[in-house]
Amino acid sequence: MHSYGINILLVLSLLIPCFGIFACKEVSIEVDNPEEEEVFNVPHYYFENNYLDNRIAVINDAIKECSDNCEAFFWITDIHWEEKYNTRQAPVLIKYIASKTGLDMILNGGDTADSKEVCEDAIENLKEAIGSNKVYTVTGNHEIVNASSYENPFARVADAIRSHNTDVLFGDNDRSYFYFDNTENKVRYVGLASFGYYHDKKCDSCYTPEQLEWFTNTALNVEPGWTIIIFTHSIYAVSCATDIMYTSPVGATDFIAAIDNYHGNGTIACVLIGHTHRDRIHIGSTGVPYIISASDRYYPFQDDINVSRVPGTISEQHFEVFVMDKGKREIKLFSIGANARDGYDNEPGEEVDVRVVNY
Repeated sequence: MHSYGINILLVLSLLIPCFGIFACKEVSIEVDNPEEEEVFNVPHYYFENNYLDNRIAVINDAIKECSDNCEAFFWITDIHWEEKYNTRQAPVLIKYIASKTGLDMILNGGDTADSKEVCEDAIENLKEAIGSNKVYTVTGNHEIVNASSYENPFARVADAIRSHNTDVLFGDNDRSYFYFDNTENKVRYVGLASFGYYHDKKCDSCYTPEQLEWFTNTALNVEPGWTIIIFTHSIYAVSCATDIMYTSPVGATDFIAAIDNYHGNGTIACVLIGHTHRDRIHIGSTGVPYIISASDRYYPFQDDINVSRVPGTISEQHFEVFVMDKGKREIKLFSIGANARDGYDNEPGEEVDVRVVNY
């Protein structure tokens, strides 16, 4: 009797529908390579028409082409980890791609989630996916939702999204902005806080003068031969209603001036940006590319004027693999999941699976 009852429960459990990577442990696919025994919980539709393995092949080719001059990592932004906004497949995709490419770092452009607990859950999943603590996150506006209700709000946000980053050098006591170095390849990563300002007992958005001083005098101070990659949640933005580009928030134009007029020893390769959930590129007055990327979340309640996003298909997620060839001064951003658009300034451009930018 007991054995029969257990079998019935087992059958019923297999019939219960599930959503997200936490519930759908049975939705998995074994790696085709017979000598590998790892199982990745990647939905089957990412392997239809060899989609995912073909993406991995072109990424590996790009890394091989730039050889010793190569800097490569995952770039993801506007995750919005809440289940109603995100199908939560990005971590398993990252894990599979990392196992086939050797990539070992993630830059996260902010708007990870609306609460400390959900932010921490997202970061833990990204850390597990990459197999290390090399997940670096800047603060977006959603990380500070309701933050004014708490004492030391920005330190609290930093605990949720950056407490594991023991290799970064922070520029303020709230741990809002920071940099870290890849000394082997002579690359400095600078994470700027566009949403990190506490004024009149409330949280606000602003690139502060204090951060600008640190940015120009400390973060950009590198030796000759170094390359600088900047990432932030918003410095340029694109209107979802008009597709027109603008600067945001307060203080952004001062940072743009500092970047475009940089005359230090290093070379600024690019500024990576999220926030507006769409793709766009702006080339600064001295040639620095400002690269805006679409969100990892899908759109359950509204049409997306960037590209169509449909849960249960490969378009449900979107992030990019960033490959920089220092010798050619060329950046390639390979889309995973939904395609990107290759537009510049106020033109959305066409759907593409890789964006190529020179600096």
